[in-house]
Amino acid sequence: MTENRLPPADMIRDIFWRSVDMTDITRLIRKNVAYENGILKVSGEEFPLEGFKRVFLLGVGIAAYPMAQAFEVMLGDKISQGVIITPPGFGGKLEKVQTKEATSPLMDKTSFRSLRDLLFMAESATDEDLIILLLSKGTAEILESLPDTVSVSDYTNLLKTLRASGARKEEINSVKTHMSRTKGGQFLSFSHPATLISVIVSDEPGGDIWKTYQSPTYVDQTTFDDCRRILIRYKLPLKLPPSILNHFNLGIRKKIPETLKEGDEKLVKVLNYVIQHSSSFAADALSAAEQAGLSASILSTRLEGDAEQLGKFFGNIIKDIAEFNIPLEAPCAFIASGKTDHSEELRLEEICALAMSCAVQIDGIDRAWFLAGSSFNFEDGGSVGVVVNCNTINEVRNMGADPLDLIRERKAHVFFRDQKMLLTGKPNLIDCGDLYVMMVV
Repeated sequence: MTENRLPPADMIRDIFWRSVDMTDITRLIRKNVAYENGILKVSGEEFPLEGFKRVFLLGVGIAAYPMAQAFEVMLGDKISQGVIITPPGFGGKLEKVQTKEATSPLMDKTSFRSLRDLLFMAESATDEDLIILLLSKGTAEILESLPDTVSVSDYTNLLKTLRASGARKEEINSVKTHMSRTKGGQFLSFSHPATLISVIVSDEPGGDIWKTYQSPTYVDQTTFDDCRRILIRYKLPLKLPPSILNHFNLGIRKKIPETLKEGDEKLVKVLNYVIQHSSSFAADALSAAEQAGLSASILSTRLEGDAEQLGKFFGNIIKDIAEFNIPLEAPCAFIASGKTDHSEELRLEEICALAMSCAVQIDGIDRAWFLAGSSFNFEDGGSVGVVVNCNTINEVRNMGADPLDLIRERKAHVFFRDQKMLLTGKPNLIDCGDLYVMMVV
C-alpha cells in the first residue's frame, strides 16, 4: 500500500460515495444537456430551437421536479408551457411548468386528472412543436392510462393474480404494457406529430430503453399473442375479470392496436436519451477506484439474480484475486452493477443479504473487502451501502448469530443496522441500480 493511500475501509467507502455523488440529477443534466445561442444540445446532438413554434416541457417521476427546474433555468422563456407529475411531496413551484401530483399506482381522481392534463398537453402539440419529456423512477406507475373498459379494481386484480401465479417480472411487464394506453411506445399516439426528445434516467441494468418504465416512447418487443401464452401458461383465464379477458381477446383478434413496433412512422420524430443507468454508475466507480491508486476493471453492468448466489459469485472472484492475482493483480478493485431479484420493499434487505453471502466466501482472506450499495433509497434516509471484509463473519458469530440464517430469515439488514455497519448518505432521487465493489489491497 502506498504511503498516501487511504485505509481500505475508507477507500472502498470513498469509491461508493464518489459514485453516488455523480448521480446527482442537477449534475447529470448539466453534464448531458446544454443550451447556447439558440441551440439545445442533448448528449452531443444539436436541436436549433428556432425551428420549432413552441416548446413543451413534460415530466413524470420522483425526479421530475429537479429535472424540470434545471431545464427551466437553462431554457427560460423558450419553454412555452408544461406539466410534470410527481409522487406526493416530491414537487415544487416552477415558473413555466405546472406541477401536479399522482399516487402510485393511479388510484384516485386527482391522479387521473393529473395524467389527463399531461396527455392533453401532449396531444395539443403540432408538427411544428417540440416536446421535451423527462422520465425518472416512478414513471411506470404514474404514466399509466387504462382502457376505458377496464376499471382500476379489475386491473389491480390482474396484477395480484399474476404475482400470485409465480409469473416472472418480464412476463408481468408484458401484460402490463398491453393493458396500457401509454406503455410500449403508445405515448407517441398522444405526442405525434410533434418532435419528441425524451431524457431518461433508467433503473434498468444496462439502461435498456425498451425495458425502462415499460417503454412509453420506444418500441415494444412483445405482442398480444405473447400475453395470451403467459395467461394460459399460468392457468389464469378462469381467474380474471371479464373486462380483462375481453381486452386481450380484442388485442389477439387485432380489434385494438398493438404496441409500437419497428418501422412505425411515429418513430421518425422521436429521440430517446438515457443520461444515467447502471453502466454509468459503474463507470463512475471505476474512475473513483483508479483515482484512489488501484488497478481497476468493470466486471459487468447488467448483473441480475438471487442475492445469495451473487454474493457467492463475488466472493469467489475476490478469492481468485487474493490467491492467484487473477484476473487483476492486487491492490485492485473489480466493479459491477445491476440489481438483485427483489421487490423495492426488500431492496435494502437484499443488498445486505448479498454482502453477508460474500462475507462468508471471503472469511479469513486477508486484505479482502467488499461493498454492496444502492444509488436510491430515499425512504430510509438516502443512498445506502454495507461493507464487509475478512473479519465480518467472525464478528457475526461472536454476536451469537449464524450468517446463513440471517440471509434466509431476511435479517441481514437488521444485523448490519444494529451493529451500525450501514452506510447512509443524503437522500438521492436517482435510481440507476446497485453497485458492487470487490477490493483486494
